[in-house]
Amino acid sequence: MGICWSKPKIKEQKMSKEQQSLVTNKFEVGSNIFVNLKSGDITDNYIFNKILREGSCGQVRLVLHKKLGQQRAMKQISKKKIQKEQEDAMFSEVSLLKNMDHPNIVKLYELYQDSQNYYLVTEYLNGGELLDKLNVEKTFNEKIAAEYMKQVLQALAYCHAQNIIHRDMKPANIMFASTDSQSQIKVIDFGTAKKFVSGQTQSQTIGTPLYIAPEVIDKNYTEKCDIWSCGFRIFIDISSKLCKISFSGFKI
Repeated sequence: MGICWSKPKIKEQKMSKEQQSLVTNKFEVGSNIFVNLKSGDITDNYIFNKILREGSCGQVRLVLHKKLGQQRAMKQISKKKIQKEQEDAMFSEVSLLKNMDHPNIVKLYELYQDSQNYYLVTEYLNGGELLDKLNVEKTFNEKIAAEYMKQVLQALAYCHAQNIIHRDMKPANIMFASTDSQSQIKVIDFGTAKKFVSGQTQSQTIGTPLYIAPEVIDKNYTEKCDIWSCGFRIFIDISSKLCKISFSGFKI
């Protein structure tokens, strides 16, 4: 959503024994039960803990739901600092995510607002980005790469079945749910995603240049552009190489 994040600057608030006991309780919420724009004091329902990231428009903080005892991530966005284009992208992303319920797609729980900020509450993913893991390990073997790709494609198959095109599939938008070696993959960042009509082509050039399908540059593409981006990503995963690509006068 156009927010550039940096490292946290304040200390983590330690959880009390009562808060820690709440975290052990697991509770799953179905699709689109609570996701409507709410007004009021978010601290009535959430305990604020450490800052995870900070950016030009706000911060991402770890929070604890008081009643459910569930750790979540809360993105706080300043209404004064956010640009109109970023705000539109935020609401577009919310409108898509609130109706999505898939194990390989980040879950949006709630959206609050007050006079100063928006607050987006999602599931907490603490396993890091696929890009970070690739930077550390340099390359994945075929078995691991295939498992990661399987989960990403399951997420995309679900999106496309819901007539949603992602348009920015890349390692930075793929996260691990936890630090466990068998952690589930989660697709994030639906800020450039949109609804599509089956059989109709798209013409807006959008996405991250290195991962854009050739037909996106040609302004004549369908949801299948997401598959091309995944194919290029798997090449990088296995070979650990970024190649020079040139098509339609567009050079990377």
